[in-house]
Amino acid sequence: MKLDMVSKNRISNALLSMYARIGGIEELEKVFDEIKSPDIVSWCSMISAYFQNGFNEKSINFFTEMHRSNTSSPNEYGLSSVISSCAELALLDQGRQFHAHALKTGFEFDVCVGNAIVNMYGKCSSLTDARRAFTTMRTRDAVSWNSLIHACAHHGRAREVMRAFEEMVARDQVKPNHSPFVGVLGACSHGDCIDEAIEFLKSMEDRYGVRPSLKHYACVVDVMGRGGRLREAVRVIERMPFEPDSLTWKTLLGACRVHGEIELGRVAAERVVELAPGEASGYVMLAGLHAVRGEWGEAGRARQAMEERGVRKEAGWSWVEVRCEAHFFCGRGPESPAEGGGV
Repeated sequence: MKLDMVSKNRISNALLSMYARIGGIEELEKVFDEIKSPDIVSWCSMISAYFQNGFNEKSINFFTEMHRSNTSSPNEYGLSSVISSCAELALLDQGRQFHAHALKTGFEFDVCVGNAIVNMYGKCSSLTDARRAFTTMRTRDAVSWNSLIHACAHHGRAREVMRAFEEMVARDQVKPNHSPFVGVLGACSHGDCIDEAIEFLKSMEDRYGVRPSLKHYACVVDVMGRGGRLREAVRVIERMPFEPDSLTWKTLLGACRVHGEIELGRVAAERVVELAPGEASGYVMLAGLHAVRGEWGEAGRARQAMEERGVRKEAGWSWVEVRCEAHFFCGRGPESPAEGGGV
């Protein structure tokens, strides 16, 4: 690649877009570094690329760097991407700052930015702000409604989720896809709405022409499991038109642990281990199931089986936001400076 080609922003921006689509982050960064005068498309392509490929901290850092350079002002794509990165990291304070930036620049009424704002507040556990942002949107689409439904579902507001779903279909005449049904069924699991969840699952294809996926069936298994209707949950698993995955069995196993159903839990644990032999969760949950019943010997044997098969539990990562700066740390000990730190 010749230097004079890279210096032309149009070609460089096309390269940025290409590398973003294929996940070539290193190549993407090299192209950007060789651009003599990055324009707004260059900057926002980087911000969006980082978000789309899961580098949320870099997306936020790059937006901040662009703002400090005073060379460009973000467009709607860069702004919606950085707000979405805040949503993924649950950084409420930083998300509020970018929302304020959208207000100042007039992008608040862009549907993509508005959707990102609603989604951010929902994932940051600020349902009141999510509702307010949704209400102020001048134009709404299916993503807008999905964001509101999932925000309410995140807080277990089953009745509000159902009202929003019906309003979406009746008032705005938005044809639902798979996503809002996941939100509705997920909310049912927190609202003790077992019968409603079953009816929604049945209505998906009959009324809305949406074929339920494995994820939808897993949600219903979760609803029934939380409600203690474990045998019915097993029947759902047995009758679903898919081969159940390890997550479906983990859902049932977790419910068995809560309700002290040892025998059914053992069956679920065996299926988890069979489908995901390298994951520790099946062994750990089975050990916990025995521990709840005070069966410490059986719990120890489950742990021993995990060790004998060389399965290790992954360390947990988390983060905390202090003065609008995110600090990441590992459950096994302090994070080394080489692995990151503040955002």
